[in-house]
Amino acid sequence: MGKSSIEQPIHFFEQYFSEQGFGLLKESFYTEYREHENACTVDRENNSVTYYNNGINEKTREQLDEWKTIFFDDYLKFRLNKEKNLSKSLIRKSIAKVTNPKDFLQIQKNELVKLQSESVGLYNHYTFCDNIISELIRYIERKINLGNTNELIENKEVFTTKNKSPIFFIGVNEYLHDMRKILEEDNQLINNTDDFIEIFTGKPFEKKINWIKYKNALHYFIDTLCDCKRITYNKNMKWKIANLCFTYSYITIDDAKIESNNSIPGKKTRKIIADAISKINF
Repeated sequence: MGKSSIEQPIHFFEQYFSEQGFGLLKESFYTEYREHENACTVDRENNSVTYYNNGINEKTREQLDEWKTIFFDDYLKFRLNKEKNLSKSLIRKSIAKVTNPKDFLQIQKNELVKLQSESVGLYNHYTFCDNIISELIRYIERKINLGNTNELIENKEVFTTKNKSPIFFIGVNEYLHDMRKILEEDNQLINNTDDFIEIFTGKPFEKKINWIKYKNALHYFIDTLCDCKRITYNKNMKWKIANLCFTYSYITIDDAKIESNNSIPGKKTRKIIADAISKINF
């Protein structure tokens, strides 16, 4: 697949959003499953692969015996969201190393805007591609619009602080994976979830979870979470969870503001939170 975006913040998008690069990406989808899955068959007409799945069900721990079909659209969406989040992380790290952070950010934005304008056909077919690129552009714009360079650089420090989580989940970690999947699907509520399991099992961690929705939704999530019978925590630290375990738009959270921001979020957000927490509240 060539260079990874570890070497350049937006390299993946530059490399594969050309017509030729996109063809290579689709071909890698077929190749990956042919090489690593059992009895895999490729359906190029429907852009899918079907393979025999004899793994373990993460929820029930039962042996699986089934045929499973994966479509390229789902693979592409997963891959793009993963690369977008990696690009954000690399941009944050790069800001402290370059001489002119805002010039650096403007260059990244210009490249993405150019790429977006040159890939209209691709976006028309896979509409979520445009949304993902636009989100990355907006992220860069927010960084550019910060008050000054020092503020821009200092805000990244929340990701390197070593903390110990005050939350303890009593149960099998697979259920936490299920909860995380619902919360981060399509970047609805959270991202930056590398240390999600550590945070919910009372372990030391480095990367806080980034909360995407409104602050009142985080208040609602913490309040609902702490009512879960399989979650234990220090009662005096309930709202410290916001500060210790989460960032908001990648900036440190004032836990007192989260505690006071107690208006009820919208119906859709409440349902996502309820569905996610139901995975561990059994």
